[in-house]
Amino acid sequence: MVGGGDRRPLVVLLYTGLLMVAPGCRNLLGIHDLAEHDAEVEPPVEQDAATIARWYIVLEGDGAGRLDVAGVGLDPGLSCPPTCAGSIGVGQELVVTPHPEPGSHFAELIPDDGKLWVPANARHVTIAADLELRARFLEIRHNLVFVSSRLVRTDLGGVAAYDAVCREVAAAAELPTDDFIALLPSSTESWQVRLGAARGFVGMDGRPVADLLQDLVVQNPIMRTEHGHLVAPNLLVFTGLDRLGRITGSCRDWTLADSSERTGVGVAWLGPPLALGESTVDCGYERPIYCAMRRSSRLMATAPHPGRLLFVSRGEANSAGGVAAADALCQSERPASRVDATFRALLARPGVLAAQALELSASYVRPDGQLLGTGLELTGGRVRTGPWQFADGELVPWRTAVLTGSGTSPETSGTLDTTCLDWSSTEGDLIFGRPISAYQWWSDSSSGCGGQFHLYCVEQ
Repeated sequence: MVGGGDRRPLVVLLYTGLLMVAPGCRNLLGIHDLAEHDAEVEPPVEQDAATIARWYIVLEGDGAGRLDVAGVGLDPGLSCPPTCAGSIGVGQELVVTPHPEPGSHFAELIPDDGKLWVPANARHVTIAADLELRARFLEIRHNLVFVSSRLVRTDLGGVAAYDAVCREVAAAAELPTDDFIALLPSSTESWQVRLGAARGFVGMDGRPVADLLQDLVVQNPIMRTEHGHLVAPNLLVFTGLDRLGRITGSCRDWTLADSSERTGVGVAWLGPPLALGESTVDCGYERPIYCAMRRSSRLMATAPHPGRLLFVSRGEANSAGGVAAADALCQSERPASRVDATFRALLARPGVLAAQALELSASYVRPDGQLLGTGLELTGGRVRTGPWQFADGELVPWRTAVLTGSGTSPETSGTLDTTCLDWSSTEGDLIFGRPISAYQWWSDSSSGCGGQFHLYCVEQ
C-alpha cells in the first residue's frame, strides 16, 4: 500500500474505453489513440482543496516496466517509477501508458477496491476522488494468448497476413513480435499443426489457458486483448473451427469476404468447447482473432489454488423440491477429499440472498484448483473463470443450466416469481445461469418451473 498502511477511499472510475459489440465497428474494443492527448500539458493552476484528488500507483508482479503518467497540472515526462503518487483536479483524466521491459509484459491496471479481476479498460481514467491503482507487469515465462484489439476482414490473403496482424498489435503493446501466429487454419492445415511443439499457454493476466492448446480445452477463458483489456462479453472471434475442433471453412484460404461461404467462430469469456468453436458466420463479417505465441515448449504445471470448493451438481433437482432437498443433493456429491466438509446449494429465495452461503473473505475454487474468486467477488456476480466442472473435475456439457433464482448476482434476493414460489411449485418462473460462461454463470435466462436443473454446490 503506497503511503503507509491506511487504505485510501474507494472511488468510482468513469471509464472512457467502454466496450461495445457491433458488427463492422473497427474500434470494437474501445482502445484509445493516445495521439489525441499529445498536446502540451497545461501548467498547474490554483485549486480549492475540495477539488483536488490524490492518485497512487502500486506496482505488482514479477515483471518489470514503467508507467508514463500524464494529466492536466502534472509535470511533463512523469513516470512511475520513480514518481508513483501525486495530485490532480477532480474531473480530470489521468492518462496511464505502460511500457514493459524486454522479457516482461503488461498484465492489467486495476482499481484497489477488492474486485481484483476488473481492470481499468481505458488508459484514460477520469478521477472522481482519491484513487489507488495497482499495475501488474509479469515476466514472460510461457506462451501468451490474447484476443486481437483489431478487427479483421476475411480476405486479407492467407494465414500469413493474419499472423502479421498478430505481430503488429503485439508490437503496439511492446510484446515480442516474432513468435505470434493467428489461431486460424488454412484450407490444408489446422492452426493446431501450425503451433507445432509449443506448449504452456497463458492469458495476459498470467492465468493458465492450457498446457496444450492443441487439445482445444481451455482452463480459463481467453478474454483479454494484447493490452490486458477485458473484451466485450460473448464477443465472437474468428477461429475457423466448430465445437468438435473440425475446420468449418477458411473463406477460400482467407481471400473471400462475402456471404457465399461461412467460417467458424469461438466466443470470448466461454469455456470449452465454445471458446474455440461455437457457431459459424458469413465470411463478409469483421471480427477479432486469437493470437498465440509459440516460443516455449516447456511443460506448464499449475499448482491448485487453496480455497473452498464450488462445483456443479451432477444430479438434477426438481424446481419444486425445496431448499432442504437441494442442500442434501450437494452434500451427497461432495468429493472424497472433502468428506468432512458441509456443502449447501447456492440458491436465492424470496427475501433471502444466495450470498449468505458465501464468506466474503474466503477464496473459492473449482475442483481443478482454478480460482473462481473471493466471496466478495462472487457475491457481486463476478468470477475470474467459469465454474464449469462437476465435483470430480469433469467438464459439464456446454448446454448445462443451473438454478439460481435471482437476477444479476447472488447479492440479489429472489422473489416468488423467480423461485417457483420459494422452490415449492411447478407453476411460475425461475432464473438460471450457465456455468460455461464467466459472464452469465449466475443469470443467463428464465424458464418455466417444473423441470430438472443442476445446482451450484458451495463448501461452507
